[in-house]
Amino acid sequence: MLQFLWRRRISTLSSLLSQQYLDSRAVFMYLYNDLPSVAVITQLNGGDAFSMLKELENWNIQRAWQHSHVDADTKELCFNITLLKLFDKRMIEIGPNYVELLYSPQHQAWAKQLLEQLAALQQPAAEMPIALAQPVTVLGFARRFQEN
Repeated sequence: MLQFLWRRRISTLSSLLSQQYLDSRAVFMYLYNDLPSVAVITQLNGGDAFSMLKELENWNIQRAWQHSHVDADTKELCFNITLLKLFDKRMIEIGPNYVELLYSPQHQAWAKQLLEQLAALQQPAAEMPIALAQPVTVLGFARRFQEN
């Protein structure tokens, strides 16, 4: 069974796309032809996490993709999903209230260290704005963050 999984190729790009522009796990598999290990941290402000990750991983970022929208009330450009491609088979997905690390198994220590640094940004659910406290539906590996 696993032999077929490792030989699997993406024949159409439609499997990479989700409602939020890109599905990070599908992009990881497309770029590196490997299944990622995934670590998720929730209950944090995505903007603060993006600023921190830009400082920590600035030299390591190869490419960034972003899905943005204009907020009708504030007339500002807001991001939904930011996907950062790093060197050495690593990626970071930043959402409005979560950060997801995708990496190959040899980068387990890197992921643990980064999660510990991001934990400083976590907020209790009562302090988060109502819009960010709602569960985010993700295509691919569907999950509800409040259940984790």
